[in-house]
Amino acid sequence: MDVKNDGGPAFPGSVTITSDGFSRIVPFGGMTFRDWFAGQGLSGLLADPHVIDRQNAARAAYEFADALLAEREK
Repeated sequence: MDVKNDGGPAFPGSVTITSDGFSRIVPFGGMTFRDWFAGQGLSGLLADPHVIDRQNAARAAYEFADALLAEREK
C-alpha cells in the first residue's frame, strides 16, 4: 500500500471540555496540509471555465498537493 505524506495537521487546535467540575483540554488535528493544498489547487483549476472534467481536476489537485509537500521537505 502506497502511503502518502499528508504533511500533518494544517490547523491543529484544542478545545476545553468542562463537565462534572473537571476541565479537560482535548486536542484535534483538523485537515491535513495535503487536503488543504489540494483544495486550494482545485479552487484554481475550477475557476477556469474550460475545466469540465471534474474527476481529472480533483486528481490533478492532489498531484499538485503531493508536489508541494515534496518540495516542502527539501
